[in-house]
Amino acid sequence: MYYLLEKIYQTNIRRNILAPGLVFFLLKGATTSLLNSISQKYHINVAWLYVSTIAVAFLLSFLPYIFLKLFFKVKKVFRGDERNSIQLRHSIIDAMGKSNTMRLLLLSGYTMFFDSKERYIYDTLKRLRENDHDKKVMALILNPESKAWEHRAKWFIKEMNKTSEPAMVIDVKEYKERCYKIITELKKIGAKVRLYNNIPIWRMHILDQYVFLSAYTSKNSGHLTSMYRFAKLDVDSMHHSLTKYFDDLWFQCKKLDINKNM
Repeated sequence: MYYLLEKIYQTNIRRNILAPGLVFFLLKGATTSLLNSISQKYHINVAWLYVSTIAVAFLLSFLPYIFLKLFFKVKKVFRGDERNSIQLRHSIIDAMGKSNTMRLLLLSGYTMFFDSKERYIYDTLKRLRENDHDKKVMALILNPESKAWEHRAKWFIKEMNKTSEPAMVIDVKEYKERCYKIITELKKIGAKVRLYNNIPIWRMHILDQYVFLSAYTSKNSGHLTSMYRFAKLDVDSMHHSLTKYFDDLWFQCKKLDINKNM
């Protein structure tokens, strides 16, 4: 439902330009006959009638856009305190269900497994993979043996210890063990996992029609900052650029040898 309404919302304004011409092309004979008849009966210049009719058709074609603009608000930015909203949750689940390929750029996927507010993402991944093995899941995770991971881990543990179980973690050793457990669980459901060594900046869920983007900052983890929602159908969409960014990083990263690191 979200995808259908938004598709209408996003493409309607582009189709407005073509709508009047399309109507005239399809109903050329009837339209010409009708306008000529009106012109002769009321002594109105037929050229003026043609121009007026096109103008009216053009204006009427905006009605669906105006309606959706007024009554269907497409939310594209979710603040940190809105990350647990029903609208965002339904939007992500719906988009995941319609995707053949799901690309995940994560620090560790920790909150997706151990935070009840985001557990639905992993549960949806697992359910979709069980129902359709052709769905692809590509996960890029920060290498637990990298310096960038170690630096971020100390900060992350401090923040997680402000929350309640099961998200709490005692120390770096336990956090690393959990990170490898996450990788193992992802591979169990058929996800392809690769490790990157860069300092984590972006947290992305790239789906066929949408990208859900947030940032890792020095003060907040990616699941606490604002999330930006980019649709593939948006004019000048970031979807293509972010997908290319992910794919380039994917090919730069080494394939995961889980046994070597465990």
